[in-house]
Amino acid sequence: MELSTAIKLIENGVSNAGDAQSWLDLGAGSGLFTRALASTLPSGSVVTAIDKSSSYSLTQSDHKGTTRIETRLADFTKIDLKDLNVHGILMANSLHYVKDQQGFLKKVLDSLMPGGRLIIVEYDTDRGNAWVPYPLSFSSLTNLLIKTSAGIATRLGTTPSQFQRGGIYSVLIWPAR
Repeated sequence: MELSTAIKLIENGVSNAGDAQSWLDLGAGSGLFTRALASTLPSGSVVTAIDKSSSYSLTQSDHKGTTRIETRLADFTKIDLKDLNVHGILMANSLHYVKDQQGFLKKVLDSLMPGGRLIIVEYDTDRGNAWVPYPLSFSSLTNLLIKTSAGIATRLGTTPSQFQRGGIYSVLIWPAR
């Protein structure tokens, strides 16, 4: 996926007006969506990219913008999210690694500041495989949020996937508080 496509998938879910913000990218992988997020945030913002592999390393080009990118080597499913009070959390192609998605989404949404945002990017399928063990289609995610009263999802965008027929979707989730 190109950086411009990643930006288009998430940009309408990010508030780029006002003061600097702090965001987490859970399961940052290669950092593609980390860079996309950083390019959309207000000046002075910070994105902490968390992943258990070290496949993402900061490059000089990551520092040309006005948003600072920090990296943290950790399994995002095991970090303590309590009392983080971040403005937003991005989960791009990472929720499908979480077995207890209901419980994890509740923890994630509870860690946001009032008015905070959760952006999810996922494959639009419910059929798992070795690389996507716990997929969650847009329909399934919406039903999960309704069932748990955890939040309200608004679809941001879609793009074709080279790996599966259903494509990739992005959503903005507002916590139901």
